[in-house]
Amino acid sequence: MPVEMQNVVIAVAKAAYDRSTSFDDLAEIIKKEFENKYGPIWHCIVGQGFGSMVTHDRSSFIYLHIGPDGILLYRHS
Repeated sequence: MPVEMQNVVIAVAKAAYDRSTSFDDLAEIIKKEFENKYGPIWHCIVGQGFGSMVTHDRSSFIYLHIGPDGILLYRHS
């Protein structure tokens, strides 16, 4: 994912944490914000201790941590 988009994810995720602490709510907020900014269809998973194997569009994948929580955001057409 390009650095500009990575910075957006970080800002959106931090703002989402100010609004909610539920993993489901956080994932929904991040997904909707990214779809509003970059178009459909984005997938977001938020939680602790999860594994993943996903197919994604080139330059449309990020996995990061905020504290102990992992955030996986990607797009697959």
